[in-house]
Amino acid sequence: MLKQLHQGGHFCWYLTKRFFQDDCLYRASALTFTALLALVPLMTVGLSVFMAFPHFGEWGQRVQNFIFQNFVPASGQALQSYLQGFVAQAHNLSLIGSLFLVVTAVLMLFTIEQTLNHIWRVEKPRRELTAFLLYWALLTLAPILLGGSIALSAAFLSIPWVVDAVNLLHGGRFLLPVIPFLLAMLAFTILYSAIPNCHVPLRYSVVGAAVTSLLFNLSKYGFTAYITHFPSYTLLYGTFAVIPLFLIWLYLIWVIVLFGAELTHALMFRQWRIPAVTLDGFTHACVWLGYFWQAQQEGRALSMDFLVKQQALGYEVPPEKLIRILLEQHVLEKTATGLYSLNRDFNVLTFEELRHLLPWKLPAEVPLASLPTWCEGLKKTIERVQRCVQEEGGMPLSEVYSASLLKLTD
Repeated sequence: MLKQLHQGGHFCWYLTKRFFQDDCLYRASALTFTALLALVPLMTVGLSVFMAFPHFGEWGQRVQNFIFQNFVPASGQALQSYLQGFVAQAHNLSLIGSLFLVVTAVLMLFTIEQTLNHIWRVEKPRRELTAFLLYWALLTLAPILLGGSIALSAAFLSIPWVVDAVNLLHGGRFLLPVIPFLLAMLAFTILYSAIPNCHVPLRYSVVGAAVTSLLFNLSKYGFTAYITHFPSYTLLYGTFAVIPLFLIWLYLIWVIVLFGAELTHALMFRQWRIPAVTLDGFTHACVWLGYFWQAQQEGRALSMDFLVKQQALGYEVPPEKLIRILLEQHVLEKTATGLYSLNRDFNVLTFEELRHLLPWKLPAEVPLASLPTWCEGLKKTIERVQRCVQEEGGMPLSEVYSASLLKLTD
């Protein structure tokens, strides 16, 4: 139990450190501003999608009511009336104006991708066409999935025997809050899985989405209680209080979303483990290349999740950064399925060539006891190279330079 508490404390410390290192509070404010600009375009695109399907046309208003009742705290009705007025005006725009709305919605998704890529240390964004197709799929499929989920939920809850069972078990008050929670969890799972330009295992996305949805619902009730019992904004701004309150609520949502992203990233790299040894970048790269070489003999590729599982070691260099550098040096290549495999023939590539390819220095000491048994040869090779460097590099500089120096002239 003490060990688990220690691991839990270490995980919380790591998560908090990463959250502030990545400037998540600042990035949440940027996303708040972007979301405020894109809110009307997103609603317009969503309603346009509903209108394109005759059977879904009548669900547009129901979906809006569901969102503002379950995902926006108090004063959501007043905000909904404002936004619906803006959306009604948006339908009168010209073709150029409509394209501007679509571009604004796409730019919001682009900003979200940049933020999540920063958290996952992904420096290479998607290509323009790939990114646009992904964004457009999210913009068009999200309203359909949401409307379909609400329709199926309503149809399920209208079945006579389901109604009788709910009434018999007094489950109505418990069942109704579960539907918004599950829908929010689905949305966050898609966000953490699809938006970062890297492979994120679904199980970690689901756990991160579940925690984010829980924090989201708790914050909604807490925010509602705050503006109900401390109506300072209402007294100060009057009827315009809905605007600053909504901005604060948007900011709080993005803080929670980014915290969930950091949590998903930490779970993905198993940061709850307390490493007994921290590997330097050079040894870390050599150990992982050993796994890649073995996988090459078996004709398979490896995922980063597989590599992280192999040993409970800490890393001076983040794993995603190490993989990126090996890709840039063409030592690894990324497969079409998002896995990684060797791109060099180890029967030709020498240790000295690898040493010059990697940007990290030889370690002063290799922690062999914490490495797999097959790393004994790696340790001996590093030690021999270190001795050669020390013997040759220990020569005085006066002997390094030629004795017959040129005479300097002005």
